[in-house]
Amino acid sequence: MKFFPVMFSFSALLFLGSCTAAAFDKAHPAKAKTEKEFPAAMLGNWEATELIENFYIDKISFDKTVVTYEMNALSPGNPAFLTLTKDSVELRKMKKDYVFNVAGDSLWICYILRQPSKDKLEIYGFDEDAKAYVAKIETESSEQGIEFVKYYATDSEWGKLIKSAALKKVASYSRAVPGN
Repeated sequence: MKFFPVMFSFSALLFLGSCTAAAFDKAHPAKAKTEKEFPAAMLGNWEATELIENFYIDKISFDKTVVTYEMNALSPGNPAFLTLTKDSVELRKMKKDYVFNVAGDSLWICYILRQPSKDKLEIYGFDEDAKAYVAKIETESSEQGIEFVKYYATDSEWGKLIKSAALKKVASYSRAVPGN
C-alpha cells in the first residue's frame, strides 16, 4: 500500500532536520488525550547545548500554545513557529514525557520531549532500528526529497518502541538566561 507524497508546511519541514524521517500513521500515544497547552515547566526560551544528526534547531521557545524555533545554521534570523492545533500539531502526555506530534498528509512525525530537570530539555526521535519493533511499515519519498518510513505501530508496538534502542536523542537544551 502506498501513501501520497507528503505536503508539510515549510516550518514543519525545517523541524524535521533530516533527509530521512520516521513517521507514523497516527499521533501517539494513540489513547492519550491531546494537551491544550505546553506544560508550565517547559515554558520559556531554550538554547541548544548539543545537536545530533542533522537536527538544526539551536533555539526553541514554548509559550502556552506555540513553539517557536530558530535554525541559524540554515535560516539565520528567521524564526518559525508551530501552534498546537487538533489534527495538525498535537502534544500528548506519556507518563512523565510528552510526545510532540506534527502532521503531514496521512502521517505524523513524533518527537519525545523530556525534561530531566527544570533547566534541561531533551528531544528524542526514532532511527531506522524502529523497523525491528513495528510489523507494518511503508516507505516513500516526498516532493521535498525527504524519505519517510511510515510505521503503523499498534499500542503494544509503540510501548516497545518507546523503550527501545531505536529512540535516539537528537538535541539537548538548557534554559536560556534572560538578557542573553
